[in-house]
Amino acid sequence: MSRTREALKAMSVERLDIVLTDDMIDGGEKFSDLGVDSLDSIELIVSVEDMLDIELSDERLESVENIKDLAEYLAEFD
Repeated sequence: MSRTREALKAMSVERLDIVLTDDMIDGGEKFSDLGVDSLDSIELIVSVEDMLDIELSDERLESVENIKDLAEYLAEFD
C-alpha cells in the first residue's frame, strides 16, 4: 500500500475519528457522507501534508470532491 494512502488513513483516524477502508476510498465516498465538514477536511489535508512533508496545491484541491479524488492526488507524491 502506498505511503500516502496509509497517511490518509492514519490521519483520518487521528484527526477525525474515522476509520477509512480501501473500499470507502476506492468507492469515492463524499466527505459529507463520512460526516466530514469543510473545516474537518482542511484539518485532514494539513495533517497529511505535515505527515508526508509535502505541499498540496490549493488550486488543485478545489477540484477534490471526494475521498477518492484526494487519495489519487496524494498518490502523485508516492
